[in-house]
Amino acid sequence: MHLSARAAGSAVALLVCLGRLVDAAGVLEFDLVFPRMNETYAPTDSFPVIFALQNAQLAQYLTPSFNYYISHLASPEPELGNPYDGVVHGRHNLTYLRWTTNWTSLNEPYFVYTYFNNFTTQGRWRMLWSATWYSCNVDALGKPGTDDYYNIPVIFNTSEKGGRSFEFTIADGGQAFDLVAATANNATCLSKEYGVAINVTDRMMDIPDITTPDWHGGDSCIVLESSLPMPTPTPCRVAIDSAVAASMSAAKLCHRQNPPDGCPSENVGQRLAVAGMACLATVLGSLSFFLVI
Repeated sequence: MHLSARAAGSAVALLVCLGRLVDAAGVLEFDLVFPRMNETYAPTDSFPVIFALQNAQLAQYLTPSFNYYISHLASPEPELGNPYDGVVHGRHNLTYLRWTTNWTSLNEPYFVYTYFNNFTTQGRWRMLWSATWYSCNVDALGKPGTDDYYNIPVIFNTSEKGGRSFEFTIADGGQAFDLVAATANNATCLSKEYGVAINVTDRMMDIPDITTPDWHGGDSCIVLESSLPMPTPTPCRVAIDSAVAASMSAAKLCHRQNPPDGCPSENVGQRLAVAGMACLATVLGSLSFFLVI
């Protein structure tokens, strides 16, 4: 993980570059919520993959994303351009969420999830996942006029090179997935595998008006705290209660081609186009979700 935040050459230059403050600083956490390591689930044509952000408003300046790849271990590798039921993968790019200025604890944690119909195939499955985000390159931005200043104003950060992996099983006789029970069981929650935490400061820097690959955060970036050790993640704090689980299920049904009666009107949420997939950012009561259909 590369989190460069050394002081610029002079205090004056640094003060100019760090001329703006944002409203909040603290620990932003990326968590995998479901599935859980080494658990056995019954085959199903509607299986969720769920992530969460804790202290989510801090993510709005980081162009964050969750990335994952889940494969059936007994299946052959798919040919290029020919996906099959033994592989699911996705990228949740949260760059374009409309972060509200009145974000409160009622919006926490922020759930990001997808339902898949691939998990009727029995056997062992392996999930590989990572979180990514961008931050200021303080060294480069603190030295205007150099090549670095124009070429790398922001740093691409990843939680893990190659991602974090674990396995679970789909088999007859396994438990039907129960999100409430799963997230209430801290015995299945291992912080090293399930969470990534970073220190976000309240300092922002202006970046040049240039094209930076994959940067969509506007004309400024945020500075991360570079001191070690990194914060300890606390993914076991994320719990899904019965109201959250019911709202996730309802949102999934209400955004299929033939939704049932009684679904909320379209103005409850906003449709987004993320990584080529139809997405919905909804707020149901005091709950926050990001749903990929």
